[in-house]
Amino acid sequence: MPGDKTARGRRLRDRVPVRLRHHWKPAGALCAGLAVMVYAFGDARVSPYVTSASRVEADTITEDVAGTVGLYDTSVRHSIQLEYDQTDFDKMMKEFEDDGTKESIQADLTIDGVFLRDVGIRLKGNSTLMSLRGTGGMPGGGGRGPGEAGDTGDTGDTGQGGGGPQMPQGAGGPPDGGQGADASGTGGTAPDGTGPPGGVGDSGGTGGTGTTGTGGTAGTGGTTGTGGTTGTGGTTDTGGTGGAAAGQGPGGAAGGGRGGGMTQYDLSADKPEELPWLIKIDEYVEGRAYQGEREISLRPGSNAEVPFNEALALSLMKESGEPAERYGFSTLKINGRPAATRLMVENPDTEYAEAVGGESVVYKARAGGSFAYQGDDPSDYKASFRQLNKVGSQDLEPVMKLIKWVEEASDEEFAEDLGTHLDVESFATYVAAQNLLMNFDDMAGPGKNYLLGYDLDTKKFSVLGWDYNLTFSGDATAGPDDETGMGGGPGGGRPGEMPEGMPEGAPEGMPEGAPEGMPEGLPGGADGGEGRGGGPGGMTGHALKDRFLELDAFDEVYKTAYRDLYETFYASGKATEALKNISEQAVRAEIPSQDVTTAVDALRTTVTERTTALAKDEEVAG
Repeated sequence: MPGDKTARGRRLRDRVPVRLRHHWKPAGALCAGLAVMVYAFGDARVSPYVTSASRVEADTITEDVAGTVGLYDTSVRHSIQLEYDQTDFDKMMKEFEDDGTKESIQADLTIDGVFLRDVGIRLKGNSTLMSLRGTGGMPGGGGRGPGEAGDTGDTGDTGQGGGGPQMPQGAGGPPDGGQGADASGTGGTAPDGTGPPGGVGDSGGTGGTGTTGTGGTAGTGGTTGTGGTTGTGGTTDTGGTGGAAAGQGPGGAAGGGRGGGMTQYDLSADKPEELPWLIKIDEYVEGRAYQGEREISLRPGSNAEVPFNEALALSLMKESGEPAERYGFSTLKINGRPAATRLMVENPDTEYAEAVGGESVVYKARAGGSFAYQGDDPSDYKASFRQLNKVGSQDLEPVMKLIKWVEEASDEEFAEDLGTHLDVESFATYVAAQNLLMNFDDMAGPGKNYLLGYDLDTKKFSVLGWDYNLTFSGDATAGPDDETGMGGGPGGGRPGEMPEGMPEGAPEGMPEGAPEGMPEGLPGGADGGEGRGGGPGGMTGHALKDRFLELDAFDEVYKTAYRDLYETFYASGKATEALKNISEQAVRAEIPSQDVTTAVDALRTTVTERTTALAKDEEVAG
């Protein structure tokens, strides 16, 4: 209207920028498309896949400390010192005791005279650490029942009677103790702190020269086991320690029996030099390594309880030509405390994976995982496998495809096509080696101790072993078609059976007193159900290994590998030669020679029995 001065409001279209008004059609189409996608796929999960074909290792070493002597040079004496703030240590131990968390703390490391500031250290292990949380132990550490009475010592021997079932490292021997010390058992530690009295040791043999018997320590409020009585012409044989007081098998003396065995050590925060540690060189200094190593594992067991059996197994695996961790004996001193001798072992990490032959991606199986197909989402396999190298350029897809194929293939397909997925000859060597070394805890054991190597050139997998501290356990007479299990020594039982002398009433496949807080998936087979030889809810089983052994199609390649390794390990005398070398290393590392002799002689007995038994097997020795 003429003369009307009222400002007119802007139309809606005028408020839209000119450039957008000119190009409204593409913008509208984009919005419509987004709306359709949200409606159709809004609840779908997006799974990350790596599409790069790169084979380069992204996590590279930028500072490699040279050192003065080879880290795993077994001809020299090694020493390790750790210094840390006690407050940090106490906090770490409290967190582990409360919820099982294994966090790293800062420490200063001096290794063979070379100083490294701010490395990371953390507890390493699963069932091994249960005594720190007060949750009991696995076989060899249950300590729930009364100790067994010691047997009569042999005439003229040095107190060589039985001390109940021997199941610590250097143990796994027969229920009468074999080479173990004659012992009075001790009361096991019951959950309420009361334990039954130990058994009374029998008299020593005529002329025995055993040492004074000692009753083991009973649980709080429990009664102390009675020492053995004096034998004719000899003094009382050594009383064994049993139950949780020593973290060993009921009535068994540490390191006293034959072979290997499941071990529960008597660990304590008051003795950090005896704890199993993982030293991480690059935890707080990115890209740093020591002689190409980022991680060093200090294995469970110290001084006389050092795992000599693991050192022997690693020595023999090296002879087989298959990848094997390097090891060495070293003294360990922490915060000025007394030194303890430990076995240090190369830990499977990025560098270990990169050292595997060919261009390979290596995946480490987790103790709480499974070999079960869970779909096409890689994130669903994080609890079962950890990729050690080439992270960012490769992924878990090959593992997922392998698992799916193993699950779905018929027997005919498995026999015909396994060679397209797996290096069959290498796998036959792996499986044969685990049997020959009497390794209860391989890929089919409760700890799922194996690595999967995927060759990027051949597109085939190989299986690699690691963690051999349960070797030389069970039946030394087991042949290539027999299963190795957790029995207590020669004739010690099949998988899923309780070794003779274990507490009555223990469920099949799981000993009484098995700790709470064990890794998820224990007990159970590969699928959480019935494992091979383990019975319902058994502790063993892996679909790949089980099917390989069960099908006749692979019998020839397996038996060929078995015969070759028998020759390499035993018939050639390599095992006996390795024991001599290990003895020298242990004495050099300040373990008393008498303790070394006792432990190595026990292993030598097992090696002799194994060699003799296999030499009589026509399938093995001809």
